[in-house]
Amino acid sequence: MPLNLVSGTNRVTRFSFGLVLLLCFGAGYWWRSQELPLDRVHRLVKNKEYGKAEKLIQSLGTELLFQERQELLAEIRLAEGRQEGALNALAKLSPEEQASTRARLLFGRALLGLGRTSLALDSFQKVYLTDQNNSEAVRGLAAALYDLGALDEALGILDRYLKTESDALALRFAGQIAKELVQNDQASDFFQKALKLDLPLDTRIEVAIDLVETELLRNSVGGARAFWDQFASIIPEGPRGLEVLGELLLVEGQWDQAEKALVTAREMDPISPRIARLRAQVHMAKNQNSDAVALLEFATNGDPLDSKGWNELAAVNDLLGKPDLANRARKSLVESTADLKRMSDLYVQANNSPGDVNIRLELAALCRKTKRMKLAEIWENAAKEAKQIQSTKKG
Repeated sequence: MPLNLVSGTNRVTRFSFGLVLLLCFGAGYWWRSQELPLDRVHRLVKNKEYGKAEKLIQSLGTELLFQERQELLAEIRLAEGRQEGALNALAKLSPEEQASTRARLLFGRALLGLGRTSLALDSFQKVYLTDQNNSEAVRGLAAALYDLGALDEALGILDRYLKTESDALALRFAGQIAKELVQNDQASDFFQKALKLDLPLDTRIEVAIDLVETELLRNSVGGARAFWDQFASIIPEGPRGLEVLGELLLVEGQWDQAEKALVTAREMDPISPRIARLRAQVHMAKNQNSDAVALLEFATNGDPLDSKGWNELAAVNDLLGKPDLANRARKSLVESTADLKRMSDLYVQANNSPGDVNIRLELAALCRKTKRMKLAEIWENAAKEAKQIQSTKKG
């Protein structure tokens, strides 16, 4: 009898479990059958199943309006990194359809990706003027202004938007611009707010490192340590994280731990001037001045605007009894300070003169001289855009 009871119980359990599975499967099938076609397409794009998304679009036939179809195709092309393909899809729309909010945002993203910044700015601006809380328009407009060198204006737009909206990506972008403008208190505030919201893990890691680095720039060692301890569990052992950790340990006086972190960071990224300088600082803290020289020479050659590096190189050479090399480093420090001041002045002029080609070309040349190659490309593209603006006005 007990065996039969157990057997019966097992049969009931198996039946119940099977019923639950069936009900769950049925619920999932029902949910998917109720999912709207547009939502299904967006889900596939989000999951990077671009081929399936395009096949679904084709299969829907007349269930989709022509405008919806072309905008979805443009969205897929952008997700694939095919900006020209996105423009081709949007070009098939009528002028009235191209004036829709969605089409303008897609145009803006494609044009920005192709470096046609003034046209992208125009697309984003038209949406922004009708809806200043449209997150894509705000971020796109700020990105276009940034690429044109109008950093203050880009930050102002983001700041106004963020006073009423909680947008993690916009907060991160605002923090990066504020940090570049050496507005470190504001940058720290933006990064902290971003980390309180939902962010993809990779972005969350980058923002956490940015925050610790910004706290160090603010000379807030306690804040840097608190934030590092808070986010250390998600930060992988990569060169940037180890670099920031090494700097934190260095200013805390934990020289052996700093050396360990920075040695590993330099093995991972041997061309980083900043890691080399921090590694040199550990040698100097341990009175290993001869070992610091080569690292400081490498750091200042890689980043000619590194005033700390030039100062430290001069100081080390003084300690080693090499006054000629020390004076050479001081001369380079004066030149780098002048370059930095000129760069700052040109930033302001470029912000106030969106159509001035010469200012942007001078900035590009200065960035190349000081080995800021990405910034040089941005200013060279900005000069091209300014030239187009001038041509349009003359026309």
